[in-house]
Amino acid sequence: MICGADTWVDIESYGRAKYEWLKKFLELPNGIPTHDTIARVFSRLNRRAISEMFFELGSIY
Repeated sequence: MICGADTWVDIESYGRAKYEWLKKFLELPNGIPTHDTIARVFSRLNRRAISEMFFELGSIY
């Protein structure tokens, strides 16, 4: 969940609303990705590795 966004469409909408701010931190040569692109990227991530990473980060703090 990113800033209250529960769906890929919500994440895209957030990106469009915060585009100027996000450009300060990200290269966005093609603008904000569509919700379909965001979903494809997240579907390719290794869920176990991400879960382990967050678990390890939690143990540091």
